[in-house]
Amino acid sequence: MNANASMVEYKQWEALEAGKERMIREAQNFKLIEQCGLNGIKVTEQLINAQNSRQQVLEKVMYDKGYEDRLTERKKENEVVHQNTLEYKI
Repeated sequence: MNANASMVEYKQWEALEAGKERMIREAQNFKLIEQCGLNGIKVTEQLINAQNSRQQVLEKVMYDKGYEDRLTERKKENEVVHQNTLEYKI
């Protein structure tokens, strides 16, 4: 009878240990899933930042390309205004 009680106690202990190990594995898996989600968010943020940076660079390049045209146009406008001012004074 004593052997049966110790066997039952041993089986209960094994069940408890298996449950603890299962809980540990589940906690580790949950943490890994959370970390995967966080890493996914970081990747998405980096992609958005890269796209925004690319767009800013493209806008700057386009603005710089038009600089000479705008400068020439403003010089012509300034020349016309200056000429009209001189004609008005005469």
